[in-house]
Amino acid sequence: MKLLLSALVALSLGVQAAAGPLPVGQSVLPLPDTWDRTLGFLDWVYSDMSEDEIRENALNYSFVWAGLGLITRRFTSANPDIVVSLYSPAFWDYYNGRPEPFQPGEGEDTLERRARTLLWWTAEADGIGHPDWVMYQCDGVTPAYWEFGGGTLPNMALDITNPDVIDWQVQYSESAMEYGFTAFSGDMFSLRNSNHACGVYQGGLEWEQIFTGEDSDPAFEFAVNSWAQQIRKGLQALPSPAGLVANFPVYSWLSDEEIADFAANVDGILDEQGFTAFGTDRFFISDESWLHKIRNMIAIQNQGTTYFSLNYVSTFPPTENDIDWILGSFLMGREHAAYVLITTVDGVRWPHLPEYDEDVGHPCAAMNSVDNVYLRDYSKGLAVVNPSWTSSYTFTLPPGELYDLYGKQIEGDTLDLGPMTGKVLLSSTERCP
Repeated sequence: MKLLLSALVALSLGVQAAAGPLPVGQSVLPLPDTWDRTLGFLDWVYSDMSEDEIRENALNYSFVWAGLGLITRRFTSANPDIVVSLYSPAFWDYYNGRPEPFQPGEGEDTLERRARTLLWWTAEADGIGHPDWVMYQCDGVTPAYWEFGGGTLPNMALDITNPDVIDWQVQYSESAMEYGFTAFSGDMFSLRNSNHACGVYQGGLEWEQIFTGEDSDPAFEFAVNSWAQQIRKGLQALPSPAGLVANFPVYSWLSDEEIADFAANVDGILDEQGFTAFGTDRFFISDESWLHKIRNMIAIQNQGTTYFSLNYVSTFPPTENDIDWILGSFLMGREHAAYVLITTVDGVRWPHLPEYDEDVGHPCAAMNSVDNVYLRDYSKGLAVVNPSWTSSYTFTLPPGELYDLYGKQIEGDTLDLGPMTGKVLLSSTERCP
């Protein structure tokens, strides 16, 4: 799921033409309301997590992004309200759809391996082969391989417009759900055709161009949304209905309309970019980018889709400044279905933080700005954020006793906020009904 896995899940998934998005608010994820509490989620589980360990920690999490086989039952037993999702990387043949499953860093990627994979899909898969499932670039020769780390991987990209492919994938999902998973996590989605998928050979012989092969292609974007809709319908129709959660960073270069269209076709969006830009400064979450994220975070929840904010930090436990920046920003957009995780890129076994448990109450109103600083009043506190990349500002505090997340009383009547800093404050008195 890390930034290194930023490939197109859509290229490996099938799709049927869609008449429009599913009705909003139809999520099958039974998650608790976040209007008056900050709730965390868990990214990865570990095979050596004992029953006692899980029982001790599971109540701190509402959602598990990547569950693991029989351990799933341990989580749902310890926390009946938790949603445990089955993880799939960008290519759904990662585990069972290839003669030799391949993942980055394991084994050697050779021309022979690629030839073997292509032969398996065209002549051997399901005992008959599926030559018309293989998606090629516009030269008609090169499969639209998964781009990774400046190169490509041999995992086969499948036709994203073939209804047989989607049926095949739903069947795989159904067999996996017997372990007790209640959602399926796709890692990760993009509306851009960076793998340069172009066309297929119908019947294995006749070339049919489907996309332009260019990075930006309205037909490809439509196909991704259609795929999400059809997979979601398939998961909801299983004997034990399951939700669909997509790793879909809310990048600033995506329009509000693009984000809304995609969000309408899934049950949850995991925003791995978070407020810390994947733990790097490669994508600055500041100024207009920050406002774009908050605006869409709220819109996603308002249309009935759950929002998961994943934030990577360099050390764990995080610094107080990191926590205030992340939680302060998160509280600007926390409505009824937003969950947070702060962890490191390498992962933290149990990343729950006591700061999540501090009670700021429910929002009194929407976010607003005063002298270039953004704030949101809560019934038992407030969040203040300066999202500027370059400028510092001084914020005049409201009257009354205020404390930080660590119990220290705020002295004076102003708060100095450097660039890209925030503060979560707790109030000794109720601030709104």
